[in-house]
Amino acid sequence: MAVQAQNVPLGLGTLYFKRVADADGKYRMVGALKGEVVFTYKQETVEQKVGDMMGKVRRDRIDEDCTLKASICELKAENMIALLGLTVSTTQLTATASHRVKEQHVAGISTTDTQTLSQTPKSITSVHITSLDRSTDYVRGTDYSAPTARGVKPITAAFKSSTVLAHYTTRKSSKILRVGDNPLLEIVSVMFVHKLSSGKKITIVIPRATVMGDISIPFNEKEYTVHDIQFAGLADPTLASGRRLFTIHREI
Repeated sequence: MAVQAQNVPLGLGTLYFKRVADADGKYRMVGALKGEVVFTYKQETVEQKVGDMMGKVRRDRIDEDCTLKASICELKAENMIALLGLTVSTTQLTATASHRVKEQHVAGISTTDTQTLSQTPKSITSVHITSLDRSTDYVRGTDYSAPTARGVKPITAAFKSSTVLAHYTTRKSSKILRVGDNPLLEIVSVMFVHKLSSGKKITIVIPRATVMGDISIPFNEKEYTVHDIQFAGLADPTLASGRRLFTIHREI
């Protein structure tokens, strides 16, 4: 049997989404894909037999669903909007947020030496200094002083010449996603584009969809973080019957 090799798909593709009401220029990549992308179409049917006939004479479709599932190896706040089913725009993400810092310091060889923290703490009360094994908590005003916003200066002999861990909170410009107690899922348009070896493209478009399923983001010691996202199609009542759920385009 003759096979045209350029028609055999291999590799992933690019996954885009946008809000339903937005123009095509608003399509954004969901993220760098990893592993596989799986498009699934499920249908439920009913069947009818007549009289003494063993075979069925009619079968009709009574329900249908489509989903598109992908694994993403890129973790960005903008990509998480789709993953979490949020309605915020990317311009609403930026704000100042707290981050906890841990760093190691040599406390100094004398009580006149001041070590400088790498970042400015949110407040002096956010600073917590311990021994390396965290068995000893050092007290500001007793074991050390803070002559500047980022300075740590020994007071006691026990603290002097010690190697310590400094833990503190900083405030940084961040991309923030707030989640909780919102029953509405953003309805989006989803487009997956796969490029064949010939350069021609296969495109799957789900005009109306929402994020579906649980979200799990593993942080692994020896593997890159990969998280799954799944979109489930919704019927588009503005389209003609027979084309309301999804379309598949094969460039010629």
